[in-house]
Amino acid sequence: MGRAKRSILQRYIQSTIPTSRITSSNPFTAAAAHFTSPEDPVAPSVTEFAQDLTINTISLYASVKEALASFDKLPSSASKTFFYTGNSLNVTPQPALTTLGVGKVASAHVIELASGSYGKKGYQ
Repeated sequence: MGRAKRSILQRYIQSTIPTSRITSSNPFTAAAAHFTSPEDPVAPSVTEFAQDLTINTISLYASVKEALASFDKLPSSASKTFFYTGNSLNVTPQPALTTLGVGKVASAHVIELASGSYGKKGYQ
């Protein structure tokens, strides 16, 4: 995420607390779901699908990158923890929650990759 694209909140946090030991990501999931009927789970438009992925997964990806940049600045003795709240949608498909479920699967993939790759550095 480039400096110009950082939110006002992110810039404020980074200016007041330049290095974070604990980072949390919890996208507002109600805003990231176009509810559908079980008979038509692919009813959301491509635009709606992309919007929901942006809220649910792209925001997580950006948060992970920011957390890693912050963790890299901390001493090796400091705790480095990233929290992401999820649900069972990454393993239990729900036809009424197509866009949210796809986002949770993609987000779980990012978290698993990050955990496997950066866990060696003590990042949790």
